[in-house]
Parts: sequence; C-alpha cells; structure tokens
Amino acid sequence: MEIKKWLNTTITRRDAIVATAKVGAAVTLSQAITLPFATTAQAQDTPIPKDANGETVRHSACLVNCGSRCPLKVIVKNDRIVRIEPEDAKDDAVFGEHQIRPCLRGRSSRWRVYSPDRIKYPMKRVGKRGEGNLNVFHGMRPRPLLRRN
Repeated sequence: MEIKKWLNTTITRRDAIVATAKVGAAVTLSQAITLPFATTAQAQDTPIPKDANGETVRHSACLVNCGSRCPLKVIVKNDRIVRIEPEDAKDDAVFGEHQIRPCLRGRSSRWRVYSPDRIKYPMKRVGKRGEGNLNVFHGMRPRPLLRRN
C-alpha cells in the first residue's frame, strides 16, 4: 500500500530544484573533506644513492603501446641508461601477489631512447610520402601553416 502511495505522488518543479540543490551541496562538501589516504607525500631533497659502480636505480613504467604500464627499474650511470630490469618489489611466493614482468619491448626501450632515428624536433614533410625528405621547424614557424582561411 505504501509503495502505491509513493509511486502516485507528483513531483513539483520546486521539489526537483530542492533535491538537485541537496545533491549539489553533498557533492561539494564531499570534495572539501580530505581523507587520510588522499594526501600526497612531498618529495624530499635527498640524493639518490649510488652503488659501488656509480650506478643509480630509477623507477619508471613501460610506455610502449600495449597499455599495461609494467613497472621497470632503470639503471643509470652518468645520466645515461645502462640497462633496464623488471621491478622486483613483489614476492612470487605469496599467492595472489605475482610480479608483473615487462615484455621484451619494454625491456629494450633503452634502444628507443638512444636510437639515431628518433625524432627530437618538430618536422615537416617536404616531398612525397615515404621519401623521407623532412625539414626541421624552428620556433613559431609552423603556426601559419596550420591556420585555415
């Protein structure tokens, strides 16, 4: 009986506006409250430790086109990548906590960084497609080429 009474009620425009205002206020207040796990840790100015060979370990993610973002350990010496290893923070012995290992594309991304064919500047094709004739753009030169009349 109560359900039929509830279903037969009419909603006025005023009731709809009041309900919308209440929902908006609730959303606004929920954004103002910070939860303990929502705060970000501040980076400290501590130097990165080096091992006996002068190598430092940096942590990164694999950014090839598969989309899984596998964790990587990048070993750097003299600001140059020496090798890339998989992240070994998790223990495979614990059931359900498996280590995510990057594929060979991710582990060989060092060659992509230092490839002589890597495009480092904005370029414009001069000839036909596939000929490989490219000119380097300098400064704000490409802007008029992109404008349409």
